[in-house]
Amino acid sequence: HEDSPSLAGAENRMIPMKGHNDIRDSEESFKLCLAYLEGAIDSEEIGKPAFPMPDRPTGVWVDKSSPAKDTFSFSEDGVVTFIENKVEKKGKYVFSTSKLPYWIDLHFAEGKYYG
Repeated sequence: HEDSPSLAGAENRMIPMKGHNDIRDSEESFKLCLAYLEGAIDSEEIGKPAFPMPDRPTGVWVDKSSPAKDTFSFSEDGVVTFIENKVEKKGKYVFSTSKLPYWIDLHFAEGKYYG
């Protein structure tokens, strides 16, 4: 997804599976705007973080949006193993915690994949 602007000190929310340009016409974004205008934003759960973000991605992650439930395995030494449709690819990753949302850049022999 695109890098989204955020305001320091504001309650910046992220709508799952929506990038910066996708939120402009999403139902979730409309509900958030309406709740804000009605003074009820604190009771609206859309976009609030579900859990604290890890400071590193080590372990196995499942892509629940893929029909095959593709997986990413991240090792401590910067190696990523991606299994897509039962085909394994290995590469390197760079993980950034400099701002939310955290970013992982994946580098494979075939080129760069943005996660």
